[in-house]
Amino acid sequence: MDEENLEAISEELWGCAYPCRFVTTNDMRLQFNLRPETCYCNIPRLSYLFYHVELIVDHYFPRRADAQNLTVTFEYESTVGGVSTRIPLPIYYPLGVLMDMVGWSVHDDHPIDGQSFTIHFRIDQQLISEGSTKIDSAEKDGSRMLRQQQKASCTSMCGCATPVFTFEPQNTEKISESIKTNDFRTFQGTYAKLMETIRKRAVQSSVPPDVYHVIIHKEHKAHRSFSISQSVHKTLGALLRDTVDCFADLTDEQIVNDVPDSKAFGRVLVQGVEPDLCTPIDFLAEAMGTPDFALHITVLQPPTSEKKRSILSKCRDPQSPLFDRK
Repeated sequence: MDEENLEAISEELWGCAYPCRFVTTNDMRLQFNLRPETCYCNIPRLSYLFYHVELIVDHYFPRRADAQNLTVTFEYESTVGGVSTRIPLPIYYPLGVLMDMVGWSVHDDHPIDGQSFTIHFRIDQQLISEGSTKIDSAEKDGSRMLRQQQKASCTSMCGCATPVFTFEPQNTEKISESIKTNDFRTFQGTYAKLMETIRKRAVQSSVPPDVYHVIIHKEHKAHRSFSISQSVHKTLGALLRDTVDCFADLTDEQIVNDVPDSKAFGRVLVQGVEPDLCTPIDFLAEAMGTPDFALHITVLQPPTSEKKRSILSKCRDPQSPLFDRK
């Protein structure tokens, strides 16, 4: 694969930011004496909600002391057939993954590029779901959860989390700071050093060198988390056929020809893009991975019946655009 091409796509992902608005109920405003004005901000696709709790507190609470010992929970309100459902937004997944999980980028009621992604928040005295965090320690707790995700990815790729534990402290700090500041160049350079350590450890543990950590999301939550080998699952279609029930009948011909969605298959999103089924797994993992060192794949059902998948054309044509900066 063309390394410059992969890096260009990754940099585009890090460069994407989406307009978000944080809203709550009138009852919540009255109970905690919150300011009435809605909070708007742009959040990078690969950033995390826990980095933005302080912004929400400063915007809504007249006094910061009023937020002590409270928790905040993030949710997305989905309306299907006139019925509204609140979907938890876990703070340990980046914004782009959360958007994919709730199908925001493909919902008929969100057709306009740049429209704000609405995040509902609620204030409580205790943690109530996986989308909750203590306000006083949101960044600390969120960073700890992210580190656990990174360790899980390392374990998948080399059999243990040793590379994360033994990585030079200054470089570990660089990775954390680069994620917080959305600094792609620093993250990429430091992550490359970590991957060298992971690959060496994989050889020592008799783990194939082409193993990646994959998390498949379905029904608004993580459905499966596992390691895969590119030598076994060469394409996205082959992976889905072996791991997701609704793709069990997918044929090699359908993978190669990239058939339009039908009633038999769900819609698949990777970083907001619906790739061809024939897209190589190693390309997706290396170009479209997230700061937790994993490849997140979201399967949405029911599928669209007519829409053709977008093509990850940059894996074939370095000159063609893939993402627009928001």
